[in-house]
Amino acid sequence: MPAMLTSGNALRVVGASHTVDESPGGHVQYSISAAAFVAIIILIRLRRRTEARSRGDEAFTVFSSIVLGVLIAGTGWGHAILQLVGVATRATQ
Repeated sequence: MPAMLTSGNALRVVGASHTVDESPGGHVQYSISAAAFVAIIILIRLRRRTEARSRGDEAFTVFSSIVLGVLIAGTGWGHAILQLVGVATRATQ
């Protein structure tokens, strides 16, 4: 993990998903990407039984799925999914 020296001689260690401030009154900060947050919401909503969903619930789940697609479209995962879909469509022709 890279370490950065900040003012007041407090060592701040920056990781991929959290920041630890090792000063005497230090604290830990966690961050989550918007795509991961939306994916978690979708997974929680899809675990519900289909009979228990209203039209509004289904519409919100569809909207959340579209937002997730937009958020990951420009990432490496989005490009990999696009290539996989392209291979699958060419295989069915």
